[in-house]
Amino acid sequence: MTSFSAKRTSQGFPTGLAYLLASMCLLTVALVLLRSHLDIATPAFILLIPVVIGVVVGGFWVGVVGALLGFLAFDYLFIPPYYTLSVGALQNLVSLFVYVVVVVLVSTVVSRLKEAQLKAKTYGDDFYRLAQTSQALIGVSGLGPLLQRVTDSLANNFGYLSVAIFLPTESGLEINSLSGSPLTKEEISLVVPDRPRPASLFNLETQDQSKLNVLAMETLSHPVGLLVVKGGTGSPHEVELLKTFANSAALAIDQALLREKAKRTEELEELDNWRRALLGSVSHDLKTPLASIKASLSAMSELGDRLTPSERDELLETSELQTDRLNRLVSNLLDMARIEAGGFRADLQPTAVTEVVDSVISSRSSFKPDILFDIAKDLPLVLADFVLFHQALGNLLDNAMRAGSDGASIEITARQQGDWLTLFVSDSGRGVEKSSWESVFDLYEKGKSSQGSGLGLAIAKSFVLAQGGRIGIVDGLATGVTKLEGATFFISLRCYDPSNSGDLEATS
Repeated sequence: MTSFSAKRTSQGFPTGLAYLLASMCLLTVALVLLRSHLDIATPAFILLIPVVIGVVVGGFWVGVVGALLGFLAFDYLFIPPYYTLSVGALQNLVSLFVYVVVVVLVSTVVSRLKEAQLKAKTYGDDFYRLAQTSQALIGVSGLGPLLQRVTDSLANNFGYLSVAIFLPTESGLEINSLSGSPLTKEEISLVVPDRPRPASLFNLETQDQSKLNVLAMETLSHPVGLLVVKGGTGSPHEVELLKTFANSAALAIDQALLREKAKRTEELEELDNWRRALLGSVSHDLKTPLASIKASLSAMSELGDRLTPSERDELLETSELQTDRLNRLVSNLLDMARIEAGGFRADLQPTAVTEVVDSVISSRSSFKPDILFDIAKDLPLVLADFVLFHQALGNLLDNAMRAGSDGASIEITARQQGDWLTLFVSDSGRGVEKSSWESVFDLYEKGKSSQGSGLGLAIAKSFVLAQGGRIGIVDGLATGVTKLEGATFFISLRCYDPSNSGDLEATS
C-alpha cells in the first residue's frame, strides 16, 4: 500500500538532484558561451528549466536547491560585474529578486501538480485493486471458502504480511480465516483483549514494529466481525480503503451467514418432518402385529384348556410370526436411521440374486400366495450388501402379499439390462396409480388401492439407495415383465465385473 508523505519525496531526492545539477551545468556553460549575445533576462528564464526538471523528478526540496544554485549562477555569471556576488545596479537587484520569486513559485506549483498526479495515480491503482478484491468475492458459495477468498485476495492484491478475520462464537471472537504469516499471541491479545475496547483500532505497534490495523466489519444493522491487517503504512488513505473493503466484505459474509442459517433451518425442518412421518408410520405398522399377538395371548389365557392342541398351536404360530415381523421392523428402522444419519456404509460384495431370493422366501414361510419365478441360472453376480438387499426385497414381497387377496399370485422376475441387473416383484392386486409411483416410497404414503403405510417401501428405498441401486415401479404388462395385472416394483443393482478390481476398492 502506497502513501503520499515525505517518504516518497525523499526516495526521489537524489535522482532529482542529479538531474538538476547535470541540466544546470550544461545550460550554464552554454549560456556563458553566448553571454555577449543575450540580454540579462534571458539566462533567468532559461535557468528555470533545470529547476522544473528537478522538481518533477525529485520534488519540492530539489526545487529549493535549484533556486539557490540558480540564484548563485545568475548573480555570479550573468549580472555585471561578472564573477562576483555584488550587484552593480538596482535594476540588476530587481532582476535577481524576481528570478528567486519566480523559481520558488514555479517549484511550488510544479511540486503540487506532481504530487496531485501521484495521488491520483495511486488512488486509481488502489481502488482498482480494491475493485479486483471485491470482484473476487462474487460467486463464492459457502461461508468457509468466502472467508478464505476475502483474506487471500486482500493479502495478494495489497501485499500485507497477514490478513485475518475474527467472527463471534459462543466463547468469544475467534480466527475463522487467515492468509499470510500467523498472528502471534501478543497480536491476538491486542485484537481480543481481556478488557473491553473500541471496535476499530489503527496503527497498533507490534513486537516487530509492524502496523496492525483492526477494523470492524459492519452492515447497516449490525456488526459481523473484525478484519485484522498486519503490515502496510497505516496512512489515513490506507485506513479509509480498508474500511471500504471491510464493509463490502461484511455484506458478503452476512449474506453467507444467512444462507448457512437458512440451510440449517431447512435441514432441521426436513429432519423434523422425517421424524414425524416416521413416528406416524411406525405407530401405524406396530398396531397390526401387536394386536395379533395380544389377541392370541388373550385367547390362550381366557380359553385355557378349552383350546384344542391344534388351536393352541395355531395361536402360538400367529404370535411367533407377528413377533418375527416386529423384529424385522425394528431391525429395519434401526438400519434406516443409521443410513439417514450417515453412520452406515453398505458392505458391497459380489452377491447371487438367487441366494437372496431363496433366503427371503425361506424367512417368510407363512406366505399364502403362490410365488412364480422367472430367474435365469446364468445371471451375473451383483454388487450388493446381502443384509440390506435381503431386507429391501423382503419388504417388497410383504407389500405384494398385502396388496393381493388370499391365494393371489406373486411373480419374481430377473433381467440383465447392460451393466445392471433388475429384479421385478409383481402382484395381482389392484396396482398403484401412475401419479403415485414416486410418492408411494415416501414415509406414510400409500397407493389408493394398496394396504398399509409406506414405511416398508420407504425402508426398501433407503436400503437400495445405500447400495448405489435404483428402486421404482414400472408397468409390468406393457414392458412384458409379467402377466399379472397388479403393481410391478423393481430393484436394480450394478453387475459385478471380476475384471474390474476397482468395483470392490471403491466400496471399501
